[in-house]
Amino acid sequence: MGTITVNKEELFNVAQNLNLVRIKSFDEDTSIVTPILFASDESIDVLIDMDKVSGIWREGQKVMVKFQKSGFEYLVDGEISGISSKLSATMTMKLYEARKFNNLRRYIRFDTNLKVFFELEEGRFEGVAKNLSKGGAMVSTEKDLPESLPIKIHAVFDSGASFSTTIKVLRRSRVQQNYMYGIQFTDIPEEGLTVLNREISMLERDYFRSLNMLKEYNKKSDVYLDTKIVILSYDADESYEIREELVKLGAENFQLYSNFKFYVDFFIEEKPKIAVIDANVLDEEISVMVKSIYEGFPEIDVILLIPMHEGENECIKFLPAKTTVLYKPLICNEFEEIIIKYL
Repeated sequence: MGTITVNKEELFNVAQNLNLVRIKSFDEDTSIVTPILFASDESIDVLIDMDKVSGIWREGQKVMVKFQKSGFEYLVDGEISGISSKLSATMTMKLYEARKFNNLRRYIRFDTNLKVFFELEEGRFEGVAKNLSKGGAMVSTEKDLPESLPIKIHAVFDSGASFSTTIKVLRRSRVQQNYMYGIQFTDIPEEGLTVLNREISMLERDYFRSLNMLKEYNKKSDVYLDTKIVILSYDADESYEIREELVKLGAENFQLYSNFKFYVDFFIEEKPKIAVIDANVLDEEISVMVKSIYEGFPEIDVILLIPMHEGENECIKFLPAKTTVLYKPLICNEFEEIIIKYL
């Protein structure tokens, strides 16, 4: 996985469209997920809850700012240069060096401290999952694991739920006395998959709650909560950025729906005001769907998201004139303006 140096201009452009970042301390094993309030090419300001960070974060502390955007994972070294003392407080970080990696993972990852157990021929060994997704994890353990043999792992969540699966070691590195392994889940039984998906959903909700401070700061939450939005997407993880933007705006009354064939019954029952169609290709099926929504549900506004290259597709000419078409990768400010117009 190659490292790419990020210049100040790119970092500034990317930071303008960020909602949440994870800030990790270099000298303490602690981190927070927090919304960005302001970004320049040399620093960022984030909102913090003083009740939660008082005594943990301090001026001069070395930190790493982490976020994922447009297929890359960004790591930015910095230092806390200022912390306000108000209850709805801000923290300013001066940024030094930025780099990025190609993020080839299909699923969104969430930082955790999940206890895991490796089952090998010589016995059972303990480790910690530092991050987790639907497809795998990054785990830390003192044990030197065999990379060529299938390994069974058992993970236990804070809720008490657990699952077991076999794993494949994709990469490893040495960090002080421990080994760090990037692992892929290879054979999760159905009951284990149910547990994993449920716990991932809880981690996702906790992540989105970090935007509450920004909603209160912008004083928008009371305005938008009653507008019902449905997201039609083939892949829940690909629509992640859309949901993050909606939460930031205070539009929490939305639902993800992936069964395109039976959306009519869903629309009749749920009565959404806005339908966001997250499509990877613009074909006849999508065109017919948009037309059918307008014909069957004229009160619904349709926002169609398609890849940039699909803008040259002939099918775009046959979409109803009132269809709002936006292109992916999503330009967050543009998406916000469109959503606000309909809310």
